[in-house]
Amino acid sequence: MLINEGLSRDFIRLVVWYPLRWLISILPVRTSYKVFNLMGDMHFFLSKGKKERLSEHINSALPALSQAETGKVIRGYFRIHYANQMQVFLFPRFTLKSIAKIHSFKGLENLDAALRKGRGCVLVHPHFGPAQLPLCHLGLLGYPVMQLGLPTGDGLSYIGKNVAFRLRLKYEAAIPAKIISADTFLRPVVECVKNNGVLMTTGDGAGGGKLVGKFMFVDFLGNSTRFPIGAGTLAYNTGASLLAMFTVLKDDGAYESIIHPVFESRGTGRRQIVEAYTIAFAAKMEEYLKKQPYLWHFWDEWSDRLAEESS
Repeated sequence: MLINEGLSRDFIRLVVWYPLRWLISILPVRTSYKVFNLMGDMHFFLSKGKKERLSEHINSALPALSQAETGKVIRGYFRIHYANQMQVFLFPRFTLKSIAKIHSFKGLENLDAALRKGRGCVLVHPHFGPAQLPLCHLGLLGYPVMQLGLPTGDGLSYIGKNVAFRLRLKYEAAIPAKIISADTFLRPVVECVKNNGVLMTTGDGAGGGKLVGKFMFVDFLGNSTRFPIGAGTLAYNTGASLLAMFTVLKDDGAYESIIHPVFESRGTGRRQIVEAYTIAFAAKMEEYLKKQPYLWHFWDEWSDRLAEESS
């Protein structure tokens, strides 16, 4: 979610990173996520212009939704934003026992089978739900996991950089996994898969208008939409297995990350195979997004991801 910088946001940052952070440090895990939902609800009810813009984007992609259904998606979208951003306070506290209260896996056997091949895995996922929750859980389970991300303080205010961003990096360092920036030297990424590790990377690109790496346009929700080809390219170049993972919200309020079987190579050359990987991921992502559209982080930026003829 895109939120403009300003004095009000800086004030909220100070509240979040001091009294709220201290409160979350003593609350039970499930209660903490209820607090995050409450924060999302407060923002939802106080916001007007953003809700109107989100409604336009969501309705253009999912025209079959009624006005009431769109409103529920937007409210869920605000909740997911706060769950994704605020859960960082829990990373130093998570153990296998405590994280299991809010997150589980389905399809871990697919990851294990791929790792038995000995050539590493590229685990590609969209920005769905609390995106780093499965990363933390895999690390706690003992998997040699690395995340390719894009942490940046660009465009933030003084408090944004020196309070929120600085402390966020400190808390993310408690995740039992390595996090590598996508705009730096990527040799550790290649070494990760060559050493039979698990590389987690996003298959729907970065947020905030940042373009990293190469892209192709794919038919997605009836529009020609930009998708990165980095995950497929890395899998092809290294011989690693490529698997897709999607995090969903269960009826009981907990999250489940579903790991699918290895994508089969389709085509005869590098370009054909990489494009087939990307198209297959986008198709699977569309299936999940239609079921729980509020989980996706980038509805603010929907129009920016489309080819000119689609927007």
